Amino acid sequence: MIIAPDVMSAWRQALAAVRDEGRRFVDDENRECCEMLNMTIKVESLQDVKQALQWLRANNDWLYPSNEELQDVLFTRSSQEDRYSYGPRIFSFRGQLDQIEGHIIPLLRDRPESRRGLVVIADPIADNVTISHNFVSMLSLWFRIIDEKLHVTATVRSNDLLIGWPANVYQISLLLTYVAEKLGIQVGTMTTISLSAHYFGDDGQLVEKILGRAK
Repeated sequence: MIIAPDVMSAWRQALAAVRDEGRRFVDDENRECCEMLNMTIKVESLQDVKQALQWLRANNDWLYPSNEELQDVLFTRSSQEDRYSYGPRIFSFRGQLDQIEGHIIPLLRDRPESRRGLVVIADPIADNVTISHNFVSMLSLWFRIIDEKLHVTATVRSNDLLIGWPANVYQISLLLTYVAEKLGIQVGTMTTISLSAHYFGDDGQLVEKILGRAK
């Protein structure tokens, strides 16, 4: 388990762990991959949550989504087929349930010590891999109030630590802040549990650059 004071420290520690201890293989899409299973990362402060995104935009040759685009993916309510469009599943699951306004906020407002503050994003019918290869990466979000602060734990099925994790953390921080403000309490820590924490071989040089080993 990685426990870090901020996002950038957590990002570097996680990438270094995968690079140094991860299993190297070719995945089912013929991509070279370096992977660790069930990686848990706890970030104690989210003050620098935008810094990793800024680093990626400044240090690669392809267009990384803007903060506004990442926010839209999270908060857009309309139904979309894209596996990274979490908004419809969070705010209108199966077109019926707003899991934040209809479940999380009233639950934690009424029962601050509840352990039932779970948002489910994976949908075994919509994500039926025997019919479609579309299966969401972020599976769930668990909100918990401890010492009058709101904490969140995200479970991620497949997490590209170099490219995807910074975007995930930014999006989760937005939702964490949104719920905390609705409840009138402070933001606490964020934990991500990545079932597959990895990066791809083509990105090895970029990994070394963020770790300060290459220019």
